[in-house]
Amino acid sequence: MLNYYKENRSIKKYIAFLFMVLALSTVLFITYKYHVEGEKNLPFNITKIMIISSAETEELELNDNSYQANIIQKNDVFIAIEKNDNYKKQDAIKKISLSNFNIVTEGKKGTLKIYRPSTEETDFIYKAPHEINNSVEFVGDLNTNLKMEKMTISNQGGLFQFSIVQNDLGKITYGENEDITSDGTLLKRLDLETDDISKEITFDMIIELSSGKTFKTTIALKLPTGDIANLGVCTNDDIDLDKLVFKRM
Repeated sequence: MLNYYKENRSIKKYIAFLFMVLALSTVLFITYKYHVEGEKNLPFNITKIMIISSAETEELELNDNSYQANIIQKNDVFIAIEKNDNYKKQDAIKKISLSNFNIVTEGKKGTLKIYRPSTEETDFIYKAPHEINNSVEFVGDLNTNLKMEKMTISNQGGLFQFSIVQNDLGKITYGENEDITSDGTLLKRLDLETDDISKEITFDMIIELSSGKTFKTTIALKLPTGDIANLGVCTNDDIDLDKLVFKRM
């Protein structure tokens, strides 16, 4: 009889141990799955990221019947946010933040800077007052307005933009009556190819909601998009969004 009770206790301990192992394995699997896939039913989704890459002249100066101009390479980035129709609860965007801009690889020439949209008629002004140093915010409101000092995005989703620019690539000279070029073929006049100014940057995007929920992802962009040195202007609106992993904060 004593041996029977001992064997019975051993079996119970073994079964309990198996349940503990199974429970731990389940927790580890769920944790790993969340780490890889993140949130699967967000209140708002990124529905498109579009990049338009080109180059242009800046700071034209007249000098002895000719003009000198500084060449910059620009990448205008557009990000669209839309409400998720599969998310049945009511919510609204409180704020979207971009931060932790990091240069993974940098081109052979120039200095990389990031700019917010200008508050004037032109889309961008590549000067210090419009430069993004550490982070930029788009506050949720009834409408999207990127022309205000305090930029807003519709609290039910909208489109916002910023520009990643490679400055100080070099100067070129125009004749007094020569037409001014404003595209990526300007690089050829500096003996540069697209690969010479290729770069990769990453940044964090944080979506804060009125419900108190906050989600974060990291976005990586390889720039410029396309062979602008030969094609002039290149657009990419087919960026793989499935690689973006949003997690709760």
